[in-house]
Amino acid sequence: MNKLHPDVRRFKSFLEKNPQVVKAIRSNKITFQSCYEQFILLGEDDVVWKDYMETNDTNKEENSHPIYSKMLNKIASIDINELEKHIYEWNGAIDHILNLVKQYQANNTESNTPKRTVRDPFSFQIKD
Repeated sequence: MNKLHPDVRRFKSFLEKNPQVVKAIRSNKITFQSCYEQFILLGEDDVVWKDYMETNDTNKEENSHPIYSKMLNKIASIDINELEKHIYEWNGAIDHILNLVKQYQANNTESNTPKRTVRDPFSFQIKD
């Protein structure tokens, strides 16, 4: 059923095992035709492929979790003095909001509580 030439099947499996070669082809570092020709002429154990293997090993941790590398880059670019300034400003804003809420609650509780008239405990009327 598979009508591909055995060399093409080997090259296809080689590319599946080595995605860094595919990345090099897609980034135009090497053409697909020259890559295939080198594979056929030199084989998959040639020194030419070690360049691609080494770059894959060094970037393995970065490629496995791109979110972590992005976060680390962002954290590294943060200016600590600017961060401290922003935290101080936010702290002041939160303090003002809390003071407003306390004032509102104090005004609200004073207006909602019914005022009792204090009666003298010794003054009472006797009803017949």
